[in-house]
Amino acid sequence: METLDSAMLGPQVVERAHLDPTSAHGGMAEKLAILRHLYWPGMTIQVKEFVRGCEMCKDTTAPNFRMHHCSGEGKSKCAAAIRNFLNKHHREWDAHLPEIEVAIRNTIHSATGEVPFFTVFGHHMFLNGASYKLAGQLRSLCDHKMAEKQMKDRLRDIYTKVKKQHKDSCETSRQDRQASPHTVHQGQEVFRRNFVLSDFSKAFNDKFARKLLKASVCRWE
Repeated sequence: METLDSAMLGPQVVERAHLDPTSAHGGMAEKLAILRHLYWPGMTIQVKEFVRGCEMCKDTTAPNFRMHHCSGEGKSKCAAAIRNFLNKHHREWDAHLPEIEVAIRNTIHSATGEVPFFTVFGHHMFLNGASYKLAGQLRSLCDHKMAEKQMKDRLRDIYTKVKKQHKDSCETSRQDRQASPHTVHQGQEVFRRNFVLSDFSKAFNDKFARKLLKASVCRWE
């Protein structure tokens, strides 16, 4: 783990980790997973504040809720990531799929507790061939505690962990389905759902539209 000077590099690292195309505006847990090999004082707070303050995420991401089905979470993540790259015209919805695929495969899945790429192949993803070769020489393709194990033993340990984590996630999801009440006051800025319809003539798909719009609470007479 490398320690950084928070005053100089911390904010830049957080911004790069969140806004990079291969990150696809992931959440706080995903950002901390990406930065797991770095540390500086106040790192978690900086990541939390930056992600919460991202205007793009506020408009394109649905309210937080626990998804207990792996495929369901993958689809919602992919759609949210596509929204972040689109403007009003949706004809080029597939232009950034390679970057989105990298982002989804290289971030921790909340239902399994592991990175999808690591779960399947037993080692971390590298976007550069030279980095992969160097990691192999340094024996850092995976966590050091697993580096000495054979691939079949490594994958067996990963699958055992993923199976347990997924079972726990399903149980937690069942307990958290009931929504908690929220209170607002007049004049408060909130985000409301954006109800729109697809329009083929304008190349507009409601699935890729902004999920939320800024609004103010007014008094109802």
